[in-house]
Amino acid sequence: MLKQAAIKIQALKDSKVQSTLSASTGILSTLLLDEELVSTILGRDIMQESALYQSIKEEGREEGREEGAHQLALQFLSMQMGPLSNDTIAQVQQLSSTQLPSMMQAAGNFSTLTELVSWLQSRSFEVED
Repeated sequence: MLKQAAIKIQALKDSKVQSTLSASTGILSTLLLDEELVSTILGRDIMQESALYQSIKEEGREEGREEGAHQLALQFLSMQMGPLSNDTIAQVQQLSSTQLPSMMQAAGNFSTLTELVSWLQSRSFEVED
């Protein structure tokens, strides 16, 4: 059935529609079938051209950047303050992408772990728009 869908999608004239349908069909098909099989049948290249695929890819990149920034911040804090408690680590990981740079700036002025914990607690109830 997937092969039949792939043939019909390939017959479409509009490449944008082709890529969007391929990506959508691919996402739904991987709920039941092996990802490699789906990519082989539908064609990975055409799926990667779709706006949906590009959007998902960009979301993943952004999440990766945020995760990396949090890890870098935690390494910096550990080097400056010593071992961090699990609670402190969790609080740092919950900081938004706008709060993290502020914390890093403030951390340059912290001389104790207590100052870091106080700073984190003072921001724990701030709501980001």
